[in-house]
Amino acid sequence: LRRGDYDVGPEDRGIFTNSSDYENRAQELRFNYRGQRASTVLGLYASEEELFGDSKTRDLVYNLSGVQARVDADTMLARDSETLALYGEGDFELLSWLTLTLGGRQERNRPVDAGSFHLTRAVVLDPVTGTPTADIAPLLKATVLPDADYRVASEHDIFLPKAGLRFQLSDATNLFVTYTEGYRAGGAEVGSSGEVNEFDDERTKNYDLGLRFHGEQLRLHAGLFYVDWLDQQVRVRRDAVTSFTRNAGRSELKGAELELDYQATPALSLFLGAGYVETRFVDFVDKDGDFSGNEFPYAPHYNYTAGWQYRHGSGWYLNASYSYADGSFVGPDNNPELRADRYRLVNLKGGYDGGWFGVHAYAHNALDDFYVTDHFRNDSYGLEGVVIGERREVGVALELAFD
Repeated sequence: LRRGDYDVGPEDRGIFTNSSDYENRAQELRFNYRGQRASTVLGLYASEEELFGDSKTRDLVYNLSGVQARVDADTMLARDSETLALYGEGDFELLSWLTLTLGGRQERNRPVDAGSFHLTRAVVLDPVTGTPTADIAPLLKATVLPDADYRVASEHDIFLPKAGLRFQLSDATNLFVTYTEGYRAGGAEVGSSGEVNEFDDERTKNYDLGLRFHGEQLRLHAGLFYVDWLDQQVRVRRDAVTSFTRNAGRSELKGAELELDYQATPALSLFLGAGYVETRFVDFVDKDGDFSGNEFPYAPHYNYTAGWQYRHGSGWYLNASYSYADGSFVGPDNNPELRADRYRLVNLKGGYDGGWFGVHAYAHNALDDFYVTDHFRNDSYGLEGVVIGERREVGVALELAFD
């Protein structure tokens, strides 16, 4: 259950109350085989997911051709999905230094999406005093905010292949190249304006080239990746709490990543993680605009984390980390005025681990870096606001373990 201020600001422009219930039942049967030159796995997976959520909007300030009104509305969303999948994967040693990986997943997905939107009150505000006057809910229902009820059932059969080669360059070094495909089912949803929105499945073709080194003190993983995305599901914001899912015709993502762990001494370890990514909507024309050529929302180009940990044999330890992420756009329109900030975070933690009990002190965002994670604007509701990242948090925690 979540209750919040609709415009995420100091003014009284309405509140919302969201609640949701989720239940997932899954069963899996798996068979494994390991031989001298081959190892395989074959499995059967079945699941049923049920999701129910509702949102109650109260006293939202809504602008209609220069007239302001206080609006109440109820929105409901439900999803029931059954999944049945048969999957298998095997590693086959072709040569002492070359291993072939082949696999696949045959999946049947049957989602049912349902929802409703009902306007319950719309009171016009006096332009001078701001006091409520006439109820125009019937007029809004007949024009811009009609009631909506929907139920969309579909069935999807999909095969997802996997193939790869692993080259053993030495006892500690492997080079690998893999190809996989991904999938996410489509669905339907209803927004705060009563509009029913249906969206299609999305598919990805994923290409990876990587290098792994596992030495006595040093572990390293470096990789290049490319994702060809078909009908990508993209969230397009309508207001502070409402977004719709749209399908980009085609998009792509490519980049590089590096992970490094170094055990400098038995007590001291160092780590580094870094990534670079480029994103682009190759073909994304929607009724909200033409976003072709733009970057994905919330996709910073650079990010990295570095730090160290010291752990004494007596149980005392101390670790510190520094994280950086580049700024990014917050919408597919790439509005330069609506961006998430880059940020730099320092986290500290130190304490004692006694096995069955432990105590530690911590400082998250120790330097209290101020940064914006989201920025939104909606002219119809007269809203503009930002969401900021977590401020500095300092605390002490006690941990107890029971067998």
